Amino acid sequence: MFGLGKGSTVLKAIFVACTLFVVFSVLEAVFLETTYGLDIIRTVISTVFQPILSIFGIEIPWLSPARDWTGTWISGIQGEGLVLWGINGPHKFHYDIRLELTQNGNTLSGTMWSTMWKVDVLDPRYPWTEPLPGPTQVLEMTNGTASGTTIQFKAGFLEWKTSPGATTDIMSGTVYGYSEGVTYEGEFHLRREWH
Repeated sequence: MFGLGKGSTVLKAIFVACTLFVVFSVLEAVFLETTYGLDIIRTVISTVFQPILSIFGIEIPWLSPARDWTGTWISGIQGEGLVLWGINGPHKFHYDIRLELTQNGNTLSGTMWSTMWKVDVLDPRYPWTEPLPGPTQVLEMTNGTASGTTIQFKAGFLEWKTSPGATTDIMSGTVYGYSEGVTYEGEFHLRREWH
């Protein structure tokens, strides 16, 4: 195809995805005057092409969500739903997470229950003396958005964002935040709780 050779399947897929994206971008411009036409284009791109582009880590921010995130999400392994550390900090914190999400279009809202489960002491000069598991904190989500296969929101002082490749049953991603003079980063791994 187009002289790319046999061993370049990935390049072919990227070329096809980019070409289709350009075609649909032009069609979107044509339909821009009508809400109905715009909704058709966004739906086609988000359900057909965004999953392909997600394989390569490409997200299109204005897309309709490719899935419904509404439901209960919990730690895949108890006490390992969120692992958080301060940059150059003496501890690494492990939390059990329960997240109730409600999605309305591209907007997410919800509540998170967070319980510190374990603390790794990285610097012996600063031992951990608080009892574990700690008390459960209840945090309301703010600034929650869903686009393509990515969601992001804020809970407490942390910004949460899923990594490309999240499924209807599993979400993983990164967190980042700043509190009391310390910059924090971490990762989360949650699974959908089916009733």
